[in-house]
Formats: sequence, structure tokens, C-alpha cells
Amino acid sequence: MKYLMLLLFFLFNSQAVKALDSSVSQAGEYAKAAMMELASDPPLIMLQNEEGKSRHELALGYMKLKSDDNDVTLSGGVKATEKGSAKGYGFGYGYSHSFKDKWAFVSWLQAVTVEKGNHDQFVNGRLSARAIDFDSLNINLALGVSYEFFRENDKHVLNVFGGPSFMYLDFHSDIETYSTDSPYALSSSLDFFFSKFIPAAMAGFMYEYRFFEDWIIAPYSIGVISLVDKCQPWEADRVSVNTGGVNGSSPECAASNTASRGEIDIAPSFITVGVKFNYKPWDLGFNISSVIRNAILRPEEERKAEIETVLFSLSKDWGDY
Repeated sequence: MKYLMLLLFFLFNSQAVKALDSSVSQAGEYAKAAMMELASDPPLIMLQNEEGKSRHELALGYMKLKSDDNDVTLSGGVKATEKGSAKGYGFGYGYSHSFKDKWAFVSWLQAVTVEKGNHDQFVNGRLSARAIDFDSLNINLALGVSYEFFRENDKHVLNVFGGPSFMYLDFHSDIETYSTDSPYALSSSLDFFFSKFIPAAMAGFMYEYRFFEDWIIAPYSIGVISLVDKCQPWEADRVSVNTGGVNGSSPECAASNTASRGEIDIAPSFITVGVKFNYKPWDLGFNISSVIRNAILRPEEERKAEIETVLFSLSKDWGDY
């Protein structure tokens, strides 16, 4: 998991201090977007559950995150411009085994690495913060059971599933912040670290429709509920602060009143949608659901810049299903 756990933690002039909480919140949106995108591209599970049958799927993917918003409203009414990007590569493996007619065990493991991400924030046209050489590792493990809820003529199948989910996020970035008052100068620099295991529960459905005999289209929806508090701690070393004190926490979290640590709104609960395609003669599939999500899932608050995440994956499946 839209990656760049970026940015903007310590703005030390009068306008920037007002913008600080919103900047911290915006930074968390990158990490949450990446985790949500990874969890939103599960393998195509075995939908026609018949006792003794199994299905495997291996997927390779490419992820791109981008923010380019010229009208972000920070706290205090300050207007900011957000520009950033990162890219990554990942894989996924899914396994389904039907232990009883209509019932199956389902699991998938996904991972993606992102590197060389960069992000800038501008206030009143002047650079206020920068994240440099961001790198991240996202892992998602899901375990559960599925139930074949409906089938008609082996052409229409509706399957529901659910179980525990375990997400892990580890990232690092060099961060620099700047005074936007005159004289324009570096306010702080630091190494920023975050590493957290996030347990969750997931549930959803997949619907399979076979058309032209050889093609499968499978729309789906998944809901994830985090089992830990949404506010999680971060820390930094090599901290250099030239002026002022800061609150390094998101506005929804407990104030830290320090530049070297804080809490950030990072453990997401969310609902997502998607659609997978599979060509049965070759047992090959692809997923471009991020295009759909970018069109219908928008930021909840005006002060958060819109982050566009694109995840494209190709998959190969096998088994006796």
C-alpha cells in the first residue's frame, strides 16, 4: 500500500503552523492509499465450490501514485499545492480449496515495494516541505472461508467470503521543511520512519459471469475493518530543528508537541470495489480496477489532496477447479 508516506510535518512560520495538522494528515493519506490499493486487488478466488477442488493464482503488478492538486485547503484557510509521485512493483498469490460443497478455504498474500518517491508542498507559491527518496514495503495477508451463495447454469455464480486480514507497512523518507516567510530558509530536516503491523477483519463478495464461453468477468466488493486504533505512532532521528516547536500529530490524534515523534491517522477501515477479467483457455487474467476506484472514490475532506493510485496486474492461475 497512493505510498509516499510523505510529508509535511513541520511548518514553522505563522501560516505554516496553522497548516501543520493538515499536512500531517495529508502525509498519512499516501500510506493509507497504498495499503487500500494493495488490499483492493485480491486474487480471483474459486467461486464454484465443489468438494476437493483447488485453485491457485499468481499475479505480478505495477503501482503508480501521484498527487497534483492546486487547491488544497489547509487548516486556517491556507491554500496549498501538492505535487508528488512514486512507483512500485509487487506480486500476489492466492489459494482456494473447497473442503465441502459450497464451502472453501481462501487465502492470499500480497506485497509491493515502492522506491524513489518524492513529494513537494507549496504555500503561497513557495516551497514549504519536501519528502525525498521515499521507500516503502506493504504486505497484506488475508485468510478466510467462502460460501457459494448462488449459481445458475454454471454461468452466474455469487460467492461471499470473510475472515482476518493482516497488513504490514514499513517506510522511510528524508524530509525537509522550509520557512515561507522572508528570508526563505530551511527550517528542519530529519529521517522519518514508520513500521507497523495492523490486524484487521475483511468481508466481501465476488460475482462471476461467463460470456463468449471463454471469458470470465468478476466484479467484487471488499470491506476492511481495522482492529487497532486509527492513530499510530511514528518517529524520526537525525532531527534538525532551526526554529519553533511543532505538533507532529494528525489533528485526529493526540498532540506530541515535538518534532521527533507523533501519531498519525494511518490504520484504515474502508470499503472498496473492483472487477477482474480472466481468459479461461489460457488461465490468464488482468485487473484494472484502480481506474474505477479513482472515478468513484474521492477524498472525504477538502483539506486532503486527491491522490491517484494506479495498480495494473496480470495473473496466471492453475488447479483442478
